[in-house]
Amino acid sequence: MDLITPVLAGAAGRLIGKLTNKSVDWLIQLVAHHSPAVQEKAQKNLQNFVYRLAKRIEQLEADLPIDQRGVFEDALNHPSSSLLMQKAMVSAATTENDDRHTILSELIAQRLTAGADDMVALVGGASCDVINSLSSKHIKLLGLIVRLYSIRPDQPPDIRDKDAYNKYLISWWEVMGDLCKDIKEIHRIDLDHLVGLSCIRMSIVSTNLGKLLNLPLKTEKMEVNMAEFEALAWWQIFHKIWDSGLDHAKPTSIGALIGTLYHDSYLKSITAIRW
Repeated sequence: MDLITPVLAGAAGRLIGKLTNKSVDWLIQLVAHHSPAVQEKAQKNLQNFVYRLAKRIEQLEADLPIDQRGVFEDALNHPSSSLLMQKAMVSAATTENDDRHTILSELIAQRLTAGADDMVALVGGASCDVINSLSSKHIKLLGLIVRLYSIRPDQPPDIRDKDAYNKYLISWWEVMGDLCKDIKEIHRIDLDHLVGLSCIRMSIVSTNLGKLLNLPLKTEKMEVNMAEFEALAWWQIFHKIWDSGLDHAKPTSIGALIGTLYHDSYLKSITAIRW
């Protein structure tokens, strides 16, 4: 089976080279008894994923301090990281879904910079097990939930004026319009599916949306002006999704990791995962 390896220099190139060779073995085991058409499709899926992963690993190496780049040399030698990569490669071979490929490549990137017993590493393995059971809508919904419940500005600003505070809130939350546009609507079965995959949990008690939209400040404590939000162009579609059950939904560790990785990939941002 011919799987062309992207040409990269340095530790990232060696990792991708070794990983590609292993991927061929894993893929052969996966599709050896299937039809030529299935084998061809699986190979194409995996090849597309390897190119995506190579770009991500190259970026990761460029961002790492030189003295930390040894993680690439050890990545395939640790059982947990090797198993995670095998799961990701096999999952990638069975789908052409770009959103799934994005999450799988990010899971590998996160594992490369985490200790074997870190929560990110532990949750990453569990996330690999469920990613192929999530549609693009479910992945995007997890990104929306994580933005709502978990992601906040790194540093609370020093704002003392009510109008300035409302502008600050609107600026922070306007990204919800982008996160909502490809979801449009959700049904109870979507939430039940995410619960069944341990991505969210449903609480009996509903969350107060106004309190959720408030952001911490350095000194003052202010309250959101809901009327200003209700006048925004994206509010109607967001509120429709919110009323579909998001007021009772909370992300689990699996849902939080998948949602955060999608959120950051979509918005080209970096969220520090501190577990």
